[in-house]
Amino acid sequence: FVQTISTTTSSPDFLLTRGNLHICTNAGGCDITLPGASAGRNACWYDANGGGVITLDPATGDAIILDGVTQTLGDAIDSAGARGDFVCILAIDSTYWITLGRSGTFIPGGAD
Repeated sequence: FVQTISTTTSSPDFLLTRGNLHICTNAGGCDITLPGASAGRNACWYDANGGGVITLDPATGDAIILDGVTQTLGDAIDSAGARGDFVCILAIDSTYWITLGRSGTFIPGGAD
């Protein structure tokens, strides 16, 4: 399933993290609030516009492992805002999301 996100904020439900591709078309970027992690959930986010940042913000008790480094619980990761940036994530249990692949720069984004 491919979902186009044309708004500044988005909160995909649990079902939209089952192998889906989310394409950010908003010039201001896309701030994504992830549902709680659950083993096997996965999705990719792609910047089709550029100029805005893609922010992935996990649930309060969840963490994203970016390039092998566990971020603080609830802290986001951010893209550089370039067209073509993408990141794919996978929940490995009920707390942790790992980055499986990406293009472009993604950095720790802190509390969002």
